Amino acid sequence: MAENTVPVFDTLAVIGPGLIGSSVLRRAQAEGNLARKLIAVDQSPNVCARVAELGIADEVTTDAAAAAAQADCVMLCVPVGAMGPVAAQVVPAMKPGAILTDVGSTKVSVIEAISLHFGQMCLTCLRTPWQAQNFLARCRAGRFV
Repeated sequence: MAENTVPVFDTLAVIGPGLIGSSVLRRAQAEGNLARKLIAVDQSPNVCARVAELGIADEVTTDAAAAAAQADCVMLCVPVGAMGPVAAQVVPAMKPGAILTDVGSTKVSVIEAISLHFGQMCLTCLRTPWQAQNFLARCRAGRFV
């Protein structure tokens, strides 16, 4: 991380460190300005072991809810068909004000799958965590888009 650079998030949890999720982790680690702490989550202990071996996350776990409880941003990097069940695990555990985003290629089906778990929470669609950075800056300045 560059000196005097304040990361957008304290903690980013990437659920599903496969091809896309691991790319996000690598980029976030290399850039150093997205999150102070990177958590990788996968249901497979073998995948977790490989992520730990690669050293692309500060913490690696199979417990999605525990990771979500720590995170300021939770990024779903799972197949679109798994978004609903994964959201059912992470949304109830998320802390107030945390951001949930995804890398799914379809938005309507993802929104339909995860919105069942939101209740009164606000849902904002952002295509990348870097768009989330801009969104957060506007929120902090009192300007919502």
